[in-house]
Amino acid sequence: DYVTSVDRKAGELFKAFAEANGLCYEGEEHGSQGRGEKRLVVDPLDGTTNFTRGIPLYDVAAAVYDADKDCVEAGVVHWPEQGVTYAAERHSGAYKRRLNDDDGWESVTASDVESLDEALLCYNRSHHDDEAVELGSQWLQCIIAETNTAPRVYGTGPLDMCLTAEGKLDGLVSPRAEDVHCAGYVVMEESGLVVTARHGSDMHK
Repeated sequence: DYVTSVDRKAGELFKAFAEANGLCYEGEEHGSQGRGEKRLVVDPLDGTTNFTRGIPLYDVAAAVYDADKDCVEAGVVHWPEQGVTYAAERHSGAYKRRLNDDDGWESVTASDVESLDEALLCYNRSHHDDEAVELGSQWLQCIIAETNTAPRVYGTGPLDMCLTAEGKLDGLVSPRAEDVHCAGYVVMEESGLVVTARHGSDMHK
């Protein structure tokens, strides 16, 4: 994994925004800071390896977590290379907008494909521990055996989730959830997708 000056600078900007608005802060580069009801959870540059190699698949993700409700209230994911922003608020739907698009926000709806043999799935392999990597390898073998199209591996987290939320992909598998990716999870849920933990249990944060 690479940490660039862009990661650090973006993290500092988000941290300053959280402090100015009375929010606690949790970020991939700066850890958790402060205590309170509301927390800004940020991945300032997800897909850093892609970014450093000139691959146009990376994103910026931020979410607001409510400790009293024990859930993510809202999330925003921005895809700089395409100028597309995805946003969702709990119980209010998921939306996307392209930069400088006069048509404004459009609704995001998940794919209606239900059959595995027809599905195009994404496998999210992040920087997980050995146990998660082994589990992910087993899942990947199962996916390949059950589907007619090889799974996509893009090297991003929230962006994978948003592409799934808008139906470009039919499903996503990740060996382990990461707090800093929770913006993507709320976009998926608000698009109509079912998001669960490993054994099918609820995965609200």
